[in-house]
Amino acid sequence: MMMVGFFLTFSISAVICYAATRFSLNGRLYDEPGGRKKHTHPVPHVGGIAIASALFMTLLIYRLNWPLFIYGLGFLALGAIDDLRKLSYWIKLLVQVLLASLYVIPSDLTLTFFGTPLTNTLGRVLTVIWIVAVVNGFNFIDGINGLAGSVGLVASIFLWVTTNSVWFLYLSGALLGFLLFNFKRGKVFLGDAGSYLLGFLIAVSSLSISSFELAKATVFMGYPAYETTFVVFRRLFRGISPFHADRLHTHYTLEDSGFSPEKVVVLLAAYSAFCNLVSFLQSGWAFILYLAISLVLLFFVVSKSRS
Repeated sequence: MMMVGFFLTFSISAVICYAATRFSLNGRLYDEPGGRKKHTHPVPHVGGIAIASALFMTLLIYRLNWPLFIYGLGFLALGAIDDLRKLSYWIKLLVQVLLASLYVIPSDLTLTFFGTPLTNTLGRVLTVIWIVAVVNGFNFIDGINGLAGSVGLVASIFLWVTTNSVWFLYLSGALLGFLLFNFKRGKVFLGDAGSYLLGFLIAVSSLSISSFELAKATVFMGYPAYETTFVVFRRLFRGISPFHADRLHTHYTLEDSGFSPEKVVVLLAAYSAFCNLVSFLQSGWAFILYLAISLVLLFFVVSKSRS
């Protein structure tokens, strides 16, 4: 059943993405060119809808239960509304906090930080903040064809191998179906709906496999966590709003310095895979290795931005 489900999610996701490239959609379902964007014609941003539809159909057919996916639909809906009619960053942030709180508050969890248990209130507050940060991190890295999808795919494979949960295998299939039309060719985009959904599903799952150890979960989500920190501090350092859209992202900096989009995807997906891998070490060593490789990447990117 596992492999049948994998091919099912792959097929459904790929068919929806293919249909979006062949049939005219409502004008609002397209990402228009202009500004910091490099595509020259409208591109349908239905990747998130394709991935969610594939997972939902699998849930129905096999009569499986994945509560996390139901909560993720809230993030999908928020992103879809933003794709259709741009929302202010404050509205999106408030709704993200609300959605994350709806998941965290009723849950029975004890968050630790380097092995030290946190109080229920502090643990829940930090968990909500952390989930929202990672969700936005996935949105930040969704700027080059194949990047967010590849990072999500690598993390899903790690989660499947670690937990043996069929859902992460199915998520991998759905992402592969999307990447078939996104990587290199950029015929379909993930959209905010897709990046929010993917960010939530993988963020919460990484907390679970890390036994709610915040340091290890942060290492597992190392690239989105790094990008959120990098972008916010770099914007503040330049005196601009953390919510101001620009090209101050790792992937854009590398691309502007001469790297091809494909090389950028390979480099940053490899960095993300490294973070996924070292997160399974003892939390102290994992965090040290994560900081070391992240500092190397930071200095490399900064040097490229100045050259």
